[in-house]
Amino acid sequence: MEESESVSRAKHIWNHIIYADRYLSLMLGLYHGITDVALDSKGNGNETPSSSPMDLLCRIAGSIIERNQKFSKITPSMVRMTQTIDAELMSTDPLSVVEDPTILPPGKSLERAQAYAKLMTRLWHYQLIAWLHLPLLLESGTERRYDYSRQSCLEASRHMITCYTSIRHLTANSFCCKSLDFQAFTAAVTLLINILGPTGRSHLDSNDWPAIETVMTSLETLAEGQPPDKVATRGLSVLRTLKSVATRNNTPQSDISDGVPPMDCQSRRIKLDIPYFGTISIDYSTRSGLPGQQRLNNVPPKPTGTDLAANSALSSNVGNAAEASAVHEQATDVGPLLEARLELGPADIWSFDPDLTALPSFLPGLEDSWDLGL
Repeated sequence: MEESESVSRAKHIWNHIIYADRYLSLMLGLYHGITDVALDSKGNGNETPSSSPMDLLCRIAGSIIERNQKFSKITPSMVRMTQTIDAELMSTDPLSVVEDPTILPPGKSLERAQAYAKLMTRLWHYQLIAWLHLPLLLESGTERRYDYSRQSCLEASRHMITCYTSIRHLTANSFCCKSLDFQAFTAAVTLLINILGPTGRSHLDSNDWPAIETVMTSLETLAEGQPPDKVATRGLSVLRTLKSVATRNNTPQSDISDGVPPMDCQSRRIKLDIPYFGTISIDYSTRSGLPGQQRLNNVPPKPTGTDLAANSALSSNVGNAAEASAVHEQATDVGPLLEARLELGPADIWSFDPDLTALPSFLPGLEDSWDLGL
């Protein structure tokens, strides 16, 4: 017996409530409010429970949430659980075939709606991969035992930006979703952290720059709108600051009106509070007379201090990492050397005590300059 249109629509809405619960719970570092039983009970009578791509990803998101809440630091058990979840993710189909937005009929159409649904599923798939491996990427430093997680997180971040760009093209930039813009921002920060870190490739030759620039261009468009988008405005400022360090530009300039604190003239330090990554401190100092100065592209970056979280553990968050060296400028001629050092500090985002009333805001600086519209 076919169900009525109203019942079908109600089930469709319920599905999206479940998806939103898992998405927001993972994003905010909270326990999810709806268990997998809701996914198991979506079938009627003797029907096989639904196993749509989004249902599978919701279950996996629940597993990542459980891992985040169970472990307060990286342990062998945490790594094994991460590997198990990774195997589940790798067995799912990311719906790689998506129509080119430029060849779809203009305006509202079933084809565009289907392409949009596929792109959002792909984005969610790669976001889960990135967030699954992000703690290990931040712990990796120069340790090769976490290299798989680092590479997986970076590759997923690249795919996230590709999906984000396609969604923007598909909707002719009329789509408004601050959390989506924030996802693209975190993907770009992940790529920049890799470039700045001790394991980063040659900064000026990195193949990730086009993807980073794409996100910056999109955020710039949103930031220049009326009224200006807070997420885009602050995200763009953070990316510009990190880019200026990575490309050996002049001392990064920041504007407190963009949500980025100004540089301390005495210590020449900028601190950036970024959700999921924690506090990023950028130190600038000028040194001269260093021997053996060579071209940048001929010499890989050398650590100036402690490797990225070499001996640290995640306290209660994704973004906890100890000091990380960033980069050394290798000048082509004799002269002062501009040194930038990147340090990553903790951010209260890994997990929560159930008594939320006693805790501060879960996202650093969210009230003042991060408005995700949640």
